[in-house]
Amino acid sequence: MGYIMVGVRIDPDDWQLPVTADQIVSRTIERAADSNPETRGEVVLLHDSGGDRSATIESATAVDSRAKSKGPSLCPRVGSRRAYKRSSHAADSSEPARVFTRADAVAFFFCRRVAGRCNGVFLIGILLGLGRLLFVGSLAFAQWLRFATSRASARWC
Repeated sequence: MGYIMVGVRIDPDDWQLPVTADQIVSRTIERAADSNPETRGEVVLLHDSGGDRSATIESATAVDSRAKSKGPSLCPRVGSRRAYKRSSHAADSSEPARVFTRADAVAFFFCRRVAGRCNGVFLIGILLGLGRLLFVGSLAFAQWLRFATSRASARWC
């Protein structure tokens, strides 16, 4: 489909004050260089409110320059990645990755179908419950009317 996968975020905890620009840069680069694909971040999350953000602003350019020297390229936001060609990024197009991607697609397809069926079953159950409520309520009302009319006729005798 041509999508570029974006995974876990890199949160250098720049919101925890006091923090220096060097701490933010080192945390970001360390997390970007992680070799475990389950924990390696791909999107840097920097905060722009909640007090003095001068260290965050200072670290943004430092992270970019240090990351370029180490290898990974950064862009300002995820949407701007559309300008890059898929081959210029670390897109894994190996056979095992394609098999896992296809398996995920099939699994999500069936999960969606099962969820749709469950929703249908629950809707039918709710409608049957409401129908039963109306039926039993109408029988109770009829019983009450019968009892009320029999008491009224007994008084006139």
